[in-house]
Amino acid sequence: MKIQSHIDKISWSLGDKVLIILYGFIFILQLRALDPVEFGLYQLLIGFYTWIFVVSDGIALQSIIQFGMNLQNRPKTNLMSLIMQVSITLSASMLVFAFRYPLSDLFNEPRFVTIGEWLPLFVILTIPRTYTIKLVIRDREYKNLFFIDFAFYGIMTIATVVMVYSYKQLYFSDMVFIYLSGIICSSITGIIVSARKLQFSYKGSIGLREIMKFSLPYGSYAILHSIPKNLDMIIVQTFFSTAATGIYQSAKNLYRIFDEILNASYSLVYPSAVNLFEKGDKKGLNDLMTKSASFIFYLFTFAVIVLEAGFGEWFITTFLPVKYHFAVGQFNLMILAALAMSFTLTSVVITAHGKPKLVLLIVSVSAFVSVASNFIVGYLRESSLMPLGIILYNVVFGFLSFMYVNKKLDFKFHQIFRAFGDSLNFLKGKLNKRKNESGN
Repeated sequence: MKIQSHIDKISWSLGDKVLIILYGFIFILQLRALDPVEFGLYQLLIGFYTWIFVVSDGIALQSIIQFGMNLQNRPKTNLMSLIMQVSITLSASMLVFAFRYPLSDLFNEPRFVTIGEWLPLFVILTIPRTYTIKLVIRDREYKNLFFIDFAFYGIMTIATVVMVYSYKQLYFSDMVFIYLSGIICSSITGIIVSARKLQFSYKGSIGLREIMKFSLPYGSYAILHSIPKNLDMIIVQTFFSTAATGIYQSAKNLYRIFDEILNASYSLVYPSAVNLFEKGDKKGLNDLMTKSASFIFYLFTFAVIVLEAGFGEWFITTFLPVKYHFAVGQFNLMILAALAMSFTLTSVVITAHGKPKLVLLIVSVSAFVSVASNFIVGYLRESSLMPLGIILYNVVFGFLSFMYVNKKLDFKFHQIFRAFGDSLNFLKGKLNKRKNESGN
């Protein structure tokens, strides 16, 4: 796999993640105008909402990529995926709505009732956005993905700036309005740019049993994979307070840049890995896997060194209000998880290899270790150590995934360092080409 032959797709995909980075400045503006209690309540809503769509993505939407490569089965795959997504998301949101009062007592947060009441509307408006995003990722149309997310973050940026400078302070209800504005515009954009892909039919050789044979293990994987990113917030809320949740989530949202870059890599690697497995191209698969993991490894290692050297603390204490400065220690501890993330990237290759049950086993072990550490920290009442769950999850997940690709797919450990040599060779090739052209 030659990176330069995919520059267009990589550029649009990176551009999509740049949007998230730029929105990070708007996030800072929001934090400056939000009390930790208001932000913590909002993050509880987003946490439940995100978890619902993570589950939906794993069980319902991932089959769009796995089985949608077959053009004859594509309309039927589209239809069954949409039916499953609507069923899962609406059922889950209505379940939270039905139990909003008991959950309010569990979390010792009376206003959780409001979260349960808003959740179904969030879900309904988000279905078109998430569904169309999966369609454009399937066809690797990252330019359209960029526009879908541009509408999302662009509208939220405008709404945030207007409201902050008009009212100076934001509340939970304001954040709900801002987020819903982005969802609506993004969903409309998604429908427009993927209109030709919205083909549905009951005709096709693919059956529900075949889809569920893949989707259930992968969906279970998605659920477990999301636990370290969501359950920790619930544990903080249960053992500590809504204000503590807000401070912890501020650290997690800054750390999110690592997750988003990794997600961009997932969306690039997975469809390509499926194609390479179908073609039986072992060398191409090894290049894809090792180069992508290596580039992520170097990028994240450099970022962690810079942040741990003091840039992270400077950033938080300079741009966030004093009430969020407690997030410094949590953030500096949390980013250590990024050092293992390049190895977790190999899990998508294992899935493309047709081994979702193996990935499920790996994630199960990793999630168990993570959750156990979270509960121990909760019982010890040491909120500063909550990031340990995320660190342990990535370390165990990365190690076990690498053990498989090392043994079965010939990923040698030294190949994690290949990006440096490949980059030098690429630059040398460019220089030699210019010399030859100038010589002629």
